[in-house]
This record gives sequence, C-alpha cells and structure tokens, in this order.
Amino acid sequence: MTTHILLIEDDNDQRAEILEYMLRRRYRVTACASILEAAEALDGAIPDAVVVDIQLPDGDGVSFYADNVGRAPAARWILMSGNHDLVRLANELKATPTCRLAR
Repeated sequence: MTTHILLIEDDNDQRAEILEYMLRRRYRVTACASILEAAEALDGAIPDAVVVDIQLPDGDGVSFYADNVGRAPAARWILMSGNHDLVRLANELKATPTCRLAR
C-alpha cells in the first residue's frame, strides 16, 4: 500500500518542489494551497501523514493541526516554516518536558 501524504503549502514554487520530491519517492500526495483546500481534502480521504506550513493565507498550520488531529489520529503531523522565529519557538517547545512535538 502506498503512503498517502497531505501537503499544505501556499507558496507555489515550494509546494511544487516538495510535491516533486515526494512523488519521486512514490508517495501518493494531495497538495493544497490553503487551509480550506486541506479541510476539503480531509473530507475525501484520511492521509497517513500531513505536512503543513505554519503560516498560510487563510489560517495557520498549528490551528489546523489542533482542529483536525482528531480526524486523522493515526497520521504523522509535520509542521514546517521558513520563518526562523517560528522554528526557534518550535525548538524551544520541543525542549520542554511536557511537549509532545517530535524530537
């Protein structure tokens, strides 16, 4: 069975590059440019993994995760950002003992 990944990235070039990378590795990918598109995609099929940008034009990846993790409880969730401040904050959160972010 092929792993299904839901990719959410608003930057067209970034999304295309990540999509191409995943397809070369033979993943089945649903690529979305917004929270709205991603929510609709979750209605159609539950993915094995969700890769979501934190900053999106119609919301943020953290809220999308919090609102939808129950719809895909077995999925691996990867939140990403090109914003260095957000990456620093995520690293600080991972260092706390009660954090459940992937280490």
